Amino acid sequence: MDVSTWMSLASDRYLPLMTWQRVAALSRDSLFVLPIGSVEQHGPHLPLLTDTLTVVHTLEAALHQLPKERPVYALPPIAYANSIEHAAFPGTLTIDGETLQKTVMGIGESLARSGFHKLLLLNGHGGNTAILKETARRLHLSSGLVVFSIACGSLWEVDPNELSEEEARLGLHAGQVETSIAMAAFPEWVGELPQAMLPPEDAWIGPEHAPVTYAWASTDWSESGVLGDPSQASLEMGRRWFNHGVQRLAECLSACLSWDPSRSSNRLIEKGGA
Repeated sequence: MDVSTWMSLASDRYLPLMTWQRVAALSRDSLFVLPIGSVEQHGPHLPLLTDTLTVVHTLEAALHQLPKERPVYALPPIAYANSIEHAAFPGTLTIDGETLQKTVMGIGESLARSGFHKLLLLNGHGGNTAILKETARRLHLSSGLVVFSIACGSLWEVDPNELSEEEARLGLHAGQVETSIAMAAFPEWVGELPQAMLPPEDAWIGPEHAPVTYAWASTDWSESGVLGDPSQASLEMGRRWFNHGVQRLAECLSACLSWDPSRSSNRLIEKGGA
């Protein structure tokens, strides 16, 4: 992540490079986006900062698609995450869930004190998911903020037919999808692609998507840190998935900006009503 990335992102959209007077003049209904990644092993071919790089590049590209008058602004990313499942690999820097929660809570409460109402958590690391879901609710209750959440990985909408059956079920980390996205978003940091390393499963039990899941660490079945098949990654797939994800994120940002729960169509349905 070099200075040019941040200077590009900073063009009228990056809060830390504004003065406090300019921030005070922003619309109270502005949407602020907090990218959250990790510093953790991503196999022998991707950098430790992969999750953070992915969310920052995706957000940057999506912000460039928005009309200039749309008040959506980027906050500095949180690079450190709950990455205990990768802690055995040198270079992985992990914090506990309570620390991450307190950090996000502090940032959100600071925005609320400044008079703003909307925060989007853009998460790039699966290990943060459960923590951030609870944090979003706590932050909403403590501050009154409308807190949205998006998992960056959900933006790609990969066609399962483009993956092997095993990769579609078991490609959890640094596999075909994540490696292809990296090739599109930050190709200069992608090294030689290693072979597949897939976790065990059967009809009932698996690491993530089976009816019964089990707790795991990456060292349980991988010496390289890969949990998937990066050998099948390609730039063509990555560009297509990344561009689609960027467009989808831009649409999500616009939807969050316009969302007003006080005027939503949600209502109690009388017994016997349609």
